[in-house]
Amino acid sequence: MVYITDFRWSHETIMLLFEEYRQRESAISSGTISHKKAWNEIAANMHTKGYNVSGKQCMTRINTMKRTYKTIKDHNAKSGNNTRRWKYYEIMENLLKEKPYMAPLATISSTGCVTLKERSISPSNSSCSSTYSSNIISRK
Repeated sequence: MVYITDFRWSHETIMLLFEEYRQRESAISSGTISHKKAWNEIAANMHTKGYNVSGKQCMTRINTMKRTYKTIKDHNAKSGNNTRRWKYYEIMENLLKEKPYMAPLATISSTGCVTLKERSISPSNSSCSSTYSSNIISRK
């Protein structure tokens, strides 16, 4: 099968890619299906709808959109910055908002303070303990 290397991603194609990715995202994340197989399935489904893209092209497009989302999210979180808008922001927010690489479960400061972020309604808790830092990682 010959794929066009300079494929242009239209809005319709991107929306189809989101839908195909959403259907397989939990299987990809859990390791139930290999990444390569999942991306090839996504590309095959897109091919049946008339879009000649490879699994690698689909993966690259999603990863690029994740990077764009993260850049905009970080920019908008900084005080004093203007708000950046992107037409796929809400879709990416729904896909990624609970992912630890987008919203870490815990943060550790250089002072040894640990802030745990809970995924429930209760407020975040924070603890600073001089004994905690020695229990975080034991180096050899």
